[in-house]
Amino acid sequence: MRTCFILILLLPFKVFSQSTLKSFIKYDNISYLKNEPNKINGRNQVIAKLDYSNLLSNKVYAFAGIEFREDQADPSRNHTYIDEAYIKSIFGNFEGKIGKQKYSWGKADLINPTNYFGAYDYSDILDYKDYPINNYSFNGKYFWDNSALECVFAPSFIKSKLPNENSRWWPTLPNTITNPYYPIVGSQYLNVNYEYITDESTAKYDLNNSQVALKYSASLNGLDFSLSWFNGYKTLPDIYTQNIIDTLTYSDININTILKYNRINAFGFDLAKNIGSYGIRFESAYYLTKRIDKTKTTVDAPYCQYVLGIDRSFNSFLFGQNAYFLVQWIQEIQTPDRNIDYLVFDYNHLFRKTIMVKSDINIAEYFKFIINGFYDFKMENWVLQPGIEWSVCDGLKLNIDSNIMDGSSQSVFGMYNNNNRFQVRLKYDFSVFESKKHDVNN
Repeated sequence: MRTCFILILLLPFKVFSQSTLKSFIKYDNISYLKNEPNKINGRNQVIAKLDYSNLLSNKVYAFAGIEFREDQADPSRNHTYIDEAYIKSIFGNFEGKIGKQKYSWGKADLINPTNYFGAYDYSDILDYKDYPINNYSFNGKYFWDNSALECVFAPSFIKSKLPNENSRWWPTLPNTITNPYYPIVGSQYLNVNYEYITDESTAKYDLNNSQVALKYSASLNGLDFSLSWFNGYKTLPDIYTQNIIDTLTYSDININTILKYNRINAFGFDLAKNIGSYGIRFESAYYLTKRIDKTKTTVDAPYCQYVLGIDRSFNSFLFGQNAYFLVQWIQEIQTPDRNIDYLVFDYNHLFRKTIMVKSDINIAEYFKFIINGFYDFKMENWVLQPGIEWSVCDGLKLNIDSNIMDGSSQSVFGMYNNNNRFQVRLKYDFSVFESKKHDVNN
C-alpha cells in the first residue's frame, strides 16, 4: 500500500522536463559440487530491473526502481519487488529525501559496522551484499563548508531475510544428543525435537519500532571522516536457545532456538585518506545493548566491531594492465569483556578476528582476474573466491567464480564445507529511453 502511494505521486511527473528509464537483465546460476538430500542444490534465476528517474525541476528529483526475480531452482526467491521509490528536494544547503531508499554508510569493504539501516537477504551468505532490502524513511542533509549533518528517520523496522530450512545454508543438526544425567536416569542418548521461534514484537508497523540516526561528516586536508549515532534495531536477530528435557522419561529434549530483535544504541566512526600510493580506511561501531550482566541471555552483549584496511592501485602491474589490492583486518571485542560465546550460526558475529584480501588484476583491457578471500583466526574457518570478469561488449559483463570453504567443525564455513560451488553471472545494462528537457507549458 505504501509503495502504491509513492508510485501514484510519481506518475503525474512524467510530463515534466527530463526523465530516463534504465534497465538490466541478469542471469545467475550456482552449481554445487555435491548435492545434499532435501536441500535446494543450486540457483537458476533471472533478474530484470527497471530504474525510472525524473528531474521534475531544478530542485526536485524523483526515482523509482522495480525488480522482477524468477528462480527455477528455488521458487522461494521469486518476487516482484519495489527496490527504491523516493522524491528528493534541494533547498539551498538542505537536501531531503522521502520514500523507500538505500543506505550505504561506511568506508570499509565486505562489512560496514556503521551501515545501521543495511538489511540484506542472507538466504545465501556468500552474496548477500548483492541483495539489499530497503526501508521507508526520511533522510535530511544540511551542507556547509566541507561538512554535512545527516538525519535519518525510519518509522518502522525492517529485518534481514534468513535462510529457509531447505537451504544449503541452514544447519544440519543431530537427531540425538548425549543425556547429561546418564547413567543416573534415562537412556544414554536423548531424542531431539527442534523448534524455531521468532519474536514478532518488532514486526508491527508503528512508531514504537521507529529508528533514528544522526551522522556528521567532514573533509579536512584530504581526510574524510564521519561520526554517527543510531537508535533502533540490528537487522539480524540475537539468537539464544532453551533446552527442555522430558523429566518423566528422560528420553526426549526440546531445543527451542529463539530469534529476538532487541533495541540498541550504536556509536560509529569512520575515516579514509590517501597517503602516497596507498589508501587507508577505518570504520568502527560500538553496539550498546541492554545486557548488563552475563545472566540476561536473551540480549546480545555490548561489543565493538572495527575494520582497518589498506589498498593500492597499480597502473602497470601485469602485461601493462591495471591492478587493485585491498587487505582488511576485521575484529570485534566485547566491551566490557564478559567472555560470552556466541552460537556458531549467529550472523551478527561471522567475522570475529578476520583478515580479508581482495584483488582485481587486469590481464587484458576487458578481462580481469579476481581473487577474494578471508580467514578467521577465532573461528578457524576460511573462504576463497577466485574468478574472472569479462566485459564482452558495451553493457554486457560475464563473471565466473568459484567458492571454496572449510574450517573447524565448530565454525560457520567449516560446518558448510559441502557448499563448495561454481557461480556464473551474465548481466546486460542498457538504457530504455532518455527524454530531453522541454518546457511543460508549451
